[in-house]
Amino acid sequence: MSNVLAIGAHPDDVEFGCAGTLARHIKEGDKVTIMHMTCSDSMNINYEIVDTKEVRKKESEEAAKIIGADLILLDFLDQCVPFDRTSIFAIEKVIKSLQVDVIYTHWNGDSHQDHINTLKSVFAAARYVDKIFLYEQVPYPRVGKIFSEANYYVDISSYYDIKERSVLAHESQIVGRYQKKIMVGMRSSAEFRGSQCNCEYAEAFEAVKQIIR
Repeated sequence: MSNVLAIGAHPDDVEFGCAGTLARHIKEGDKVTIMHMTCSDSMNINYEIVDTKEVRKKESEEAAKIIGADLILLDFLDQCVPFDRTSIFAIEKVIKSLQVDVIYTHWNGDSHQDHINTLKSVFAAARYVDKIFLYEQVPYPRVGKIFSEANYYVDISSYYDIKERSVLAHESQIVGRYQKKIMVGMRSSAEFRGSQCNCEYAEAFEAVKQIIR
């Protein structure tokens, strides 16, 4: 049995990136924990609160329940996730307490500062973890300039419904003019990766560390 930790900067990042894979881990008997670096009020460009901490927490709990995972919510502020000893120590503490041997986290081509700093913090904290995989960013209206190398695929054909339901649990985020594009983008990505490995739906990762013991 593996102890799996999936780390995202914000509630819904993990679900978009690897919910199908996590559901498969659970089906195969592994222990899975989802950790969000932030669960705070989020603001728009005018510093107006658009999503409250309470709403994000409730949605995160529902999404984790759908997947079948445990949930940890850290208290860093949205848009202010640091890359320093506070973020590194917070992640390392969880890794040690759960005896984590598999980690999933953000890929290195994103342009969101919280995602970038989460990835850097994970790399610093997870130096003794055997397996580290970077999940893809679902196509958002955001530009990245460095693209991960997809070199590890997981067939999630039997788990895509769980992935979709876990994402839709984040109702506050799946609203407005981007709703259709986000869900179509997620399905299209899963279909594309599935076509590459001869299955209906897949999630692709960059495997940056794999130690077989």
